[in-house]
Amino acid sequence: MATTVNYTYELQLCAPVTNSVNANCTAGSVANQIADDGSCLSFGSFAVATVNPNPYADGAFIAAYAGSAVNNYQAYMANIYVICAPTFAAPSFEHMKSDIMQAHFTLNSPVVC
Repeated sequence: MATTVNYTYELQLCAPVTNSVNANCTAGSVANQIADDGSCLSFGSFAVATVNPNPYADGAFIAAYAGSAVNNYQAYMANIYVICAPTFAAPSFEHMKSDIMQAHFTLNSPVVC
């Protein structure tokens, strides 16, 4: 029988998450995944990030990698799709590529229109 685990996600778009609700989370990540048991996985760093200003003609794509500028990894990275919309909306978790631990989020914003 499969075990159900619920997660809470923290996402900081303009700077690293510095004030996590969980003391187990590492400061400086773009996103955190917090499990019911209090464990935390951190995703991406703005120290190693790329921005594609118009990938699908409807917004911007931000890829925040783990690692350093010289040795970055696709595992444990955060992908954020900022989509053109008439009003702001809270970011939402879209999906996880579990084989390489990539977290994908969307954020609706008129800023990228």
